[in-house]
Amino acid sequence: MINFKKLLENSKVKNYILSAHIGIEREAQRINASKKRLTKKAHPKTVASRDYNPYIQTDYAESQLEFITPITNSVEEAMNYLSAITKVALTNMDKDEVLWPLSMPPALPEDAVKIKVAKLSNRDDVAYRKYLSKVYGKRKQMISGIHFNFSFGEDLIKALHEASDGSRSLRDFSDEMYMKVARGYVRYHWIMTYLFGAAPTHYDNFFDDPTAKLDEPIRSIRNSKYGYRNLERLDVDFSNIESYVTDIENLVEDDHLVAEKEYYNCVRIKGAGKLRDILNNGISYLEFRNLDVNPFELTGVSTRQLHFMQLLILWLLFRDENPEDTQGLGNEINDAVALENPNEKTAYYNEGKYILNEIEALGHELELEFQNTTYFKRAKKVLDHPEETLAARMLQSDPDWFELAEKMTAKFIEPDYLLNGFEDFELSTQIFIYDAIRRGIMFEIVDRTDNFIRLTSNGVDEYVRNGNMTSHDTLISMQIMENKVVTKRILAKNGFSVAGGFEFEDLSTALLSYGKFEGRKIVIKPKSTNMGLGITILPANFTREEYQQALAIAFNEDVDVLVEYFFEGTEYRFFVVGGKCTAVCKRVGAHVVGDGASSVRELVEVKNASSWRGTGYDAPLKKIELGEIELLNLQARGIAQGFDYVPAKGENVILRENSNLSTGGDSINVTDEIHASFKEIAQDASKHLESKVCGLDIIIQDINEPAAADNHIVVEANFNPMMHMHVFPAEGASIRVTDDVLDLLYPGTRIS
Repeated sequence: MINFKKLLENSKVKNYILSAHIGIEREAQRINASKKRLTKKAHPKTVASRDYNPYIQTDYAESQLEFITPITNSVEEAMNYLSAITKVALTNMDKDEVLWPLSMPPALPEDAVKIKVAKLSNRDDVAYRKYLSKVYGKRKQMISGIHFNFSFGEDLIKALHEASDGSRSLRDFSDEMYMKVARGYVRYHWIMTYLFGAAPTHYDNFFDDPTAKLDEPIRSIRNSKYGYRNLERLDVDFSNIESYVTDIENLVEDDHLVAEKEYYNCVRIKGAGKLRDILNNGISYLEFRNLDVNPFELTGVSTRQLHFMQLLILWLLFRDENPEDTQGLGNEINDAVALENPNEKTAYYNEGKYILNEIEALGHELELEFQNTTYFKRAKKVLDHPEETLAARMLQSDPDWFELAEKMTAKFIEPDYLLNGFEDFELSTQIFIYDAIRRGIMFEIVDRTDNFIRLTSNGVDEYVRNGNMTSHDTLISMQIMENKVVTKRILAKNGFSVAGGFEFEDLSTALLSYGKFEGRKIVIKPKSTNMGLGITILPANFTREEYQQALAIAFNEDVDVLVEYFFEGTEYRFFVVGGKCTAVCKRVGAHVVGDGASSVRELVEVKNASSWRGTGYDAPLKKIELGEIELLNLQARGIAQGFDYVPAKGENVILRENSNLSTGGDSINVTDEIHASFKEIAQDASKHLESKVCGLDIIIQDINEPAAADNHIVVEANFNPMMHMHVFPAEGASIRVTDDVLDLLYPGTRIS
């Protein structure tokens, strides 16, 4: 036997102690909350087929969803994925549906025939569910739970192996690590049932016998003899991987099991492919299966629970094994604990203290410094205070779980524009990830701070930054659009109407050209910046001082500045992807409307209080700032009081001439209103700029009239156009341009 305790104490190993790979599977029933019953509707149609969607599938019943996270490198990362997947599922279910927050199903039909088994395409999956229905009954199949998939990090396994005597191959060494943990978990998994058991009661028609019921609440029906388990206790030898595989194969051969996957235990050994393949390829991970759905978490499980789980796994690897710690003893204790009254101390209190004290000692020994953290302190407290276990809390609160599910859902999905678990990404990337999950396109975070992700579908990888910067655009096309002068020259050469003006490399030269613009309305802007930064629009009667101030603002953003003659009209953003204009948005510059009593400053504060306005690019609209440019605009309009000015009721006060959302503007969808000829101009311009994804800004005098040389100008092109202005416009219908980008990357994956 390998002395893992000694190896874990090795100084070269300690740095890798928490290295792990983690995945979560969560089952959940869809319910009609208003009718207080299971939904009768089919799997959500606006989510990619469950046959291939890696994130959102169907478990046993048509009403029972299964959420599957990818393998991640931490509990937090896995929970981020689970939160995002849950958000996608909730917002694609019918409006009258929410997720049932309990492991035990709500009231089931009196006639079990009415329980709809999942309508799957794979014949083997259908046949297996029919077998389960016949052998175990449909009712028990309706129980839901959490599976925690865990593997040690490769660097930890290698460090431990290098610290060992080298008598075993790396694969055999790794297998022995997993088998030791599995043996220990079978023996001590009762502690999870005590702490996190959350199935104390059942609803009507759970038992096949209509007269059968539990007279008193227990800790966990799901983890008890009344729950979902094999019809007979099946003894499988966990002493080594060969015995484990052979025993399960014999159970199948002797017709105790119809297939290897029918072996139900609190932990299963998993590999790539069939069970026997583990003997050649080694163990890939352990699947821990006895976590009830946490009714107080919409995701069904908390970060705290999974942190405790990881610590327990480490202790099971670290501890000295006792020959008397048999699988039978572990199952016997768990059965007893599952049947205990939730409000009473467990009969195995002393062993519980032993487990927690041992884990605490492990923390000191390995310098994990976790013993003072919330999740561990909570576990110790709950052992002494059973009334704080999940099961007991459920009995104390005893809410209407249908109403609670609705309230939890409403809170979880708001605000609607944020993707839970990925709120730190810029908003367009959040929407893009949302649509990837919905389509069943796998994604992986490459660089979180840089909004860099990798997509995978049908074996094809695509790298995407900021939601629409892809390999389909070239470096030169991006550089063309970044440089406003180059963009204008290319478009002008190819017959497009563009603004007239001049480029300046220094402030003094620009000031000497004041006479060229005097008496005309002009736009002053940096040469190579986006998002409306440094742009000032001056009226025809601007002064030399105002001209100089606007130039200084622009030169603060870039070394080169453009001064262009203003073209009267309204500016529109055209989103073009793959040569097709899919959305057009009218943008209105930062402004407030007077109420007759409030100052401009106060009106801005009210407008900025909207949940749709943020400070960065994490909300559909940006908060309006009161800075130099805004003050300059007010003064240019003769408003000497500046931000203290009190506009009349209904008076529209323009704070920014430029209409960028990034400077506090509003977006209005006009895709179906604008004349088709302008969309053609945007499409042609994108081709001349050699762009696959771009945003074209065009000033138009009348969008209802056909395009002509003198009724519009193309202002600029953007190589990383903001997408959320089209998905979440301030006015008008939403257009998911993120779906258009995914069409470019993965044609044929769109969901109607």
